[in-house]
Amino acid sequence: MLKSFNQNVDFVLDRTSVLKQFKRVNLKACTLVVVFALQGCGLIHTAPNDKDALGAIRSLMGDDLFHLPENFIVSEVKVLSCKWQESPQGHICDVNLISTEMPLLGAIKLPMQLRFVKKENQWKAFIL
Repeated sequence: MLKSFNQNVDFVLDRTSVLKQFKRVNLKACTLVVVFALQGCGLIHTAPNDKDALGAIRSLMGDDLFHLPENFIVSEVKVLSCKWQESPQGHICDVNLISTEMPLLGAIKLPMQLRFVKKENQWKAFIL
C-alpha cells in the first residue's frame, strides 16, 4: 500500500512540474506572438540595422542632393543610435559611413544624421 502511495505522489509531482513547464513555454510563445503582431501593425518601431542602413544609403546615392567627398565609396555603415520620430514618421539615426581603403588615407569615417523609413519591407534613407 505504501509503495503504491509513493508512486502516486511521484506521478502528481511530475504532472505538476510538467504543467509548470508548459505554462512557462506557453507564456513565452504568447509573448512572441504579441510582439510580432504589434510589430506587424506598426505599433513597435524597430530601427534599421547596419545592413539595412547600408542598402538604404546606397539607394540614396543617386539623389542629386546627397553628395559625398570625391572618391568616397561607402563600404560599411555603422548605426550608432536611433530615435523614433512621429512627424514625419521615421527613425532619426546617427550613423558612420565608412569608406573603402584609400591610398595614404586608409578607411575614412563620415558621421552624419539621416532619417530612415521602412516602406514595403524596404528601408529608405532621407537627408535631414
